[in-house]
Amino acid sequence: MNMSRTTKRAKQFFKSFCELLKQNAFSRWTSLMSVLLFAATLALPIWRIVPIASEQPFIPLHYNVYFGVDRFGPWYAIFVLPILGFIFLIINVALQVHFVSREKILTRFFAVSTVILELIFLIAMFLIILLNI
Repeated sequence: MNMSRTTKRAKQFFKSFCELLKQNAFSRWTSLMSVLLFAATLALPIWRIVPIASEQPFIPLHYNVYFGVDRFGPWYAIFVLPILGFIFLIINVALQVHFVSREKILTRFFAVSTVILELIFLIAMFLIILLNI
């Protein structure tokens, strides 16, 4: 019985999200930009780090100006940034769908903040990749 209620809510959420994208061009563009930035954040380590994973079991994950590289970890730890980006993407989209009928300004705020967060994650990933080349 719980599964049917969850499925029903998921379908209702997806329907509301599709209506949001149809009605609002701003939300459509920000959602597209967020997904593209997330995809780039995910593709970058797959393209540059995964091929060298067999050669280097531990890679630099953080650089500090004062101390240099101060955090090493296994190669798969680099996927923390894309996972965080995906979590923020899902949460902000859910908040957009929740606030679309009540507060238009909050919908725009969450749409813009998603793009900014995904851009920050992409820049951070790019800098980590540069650190490992």
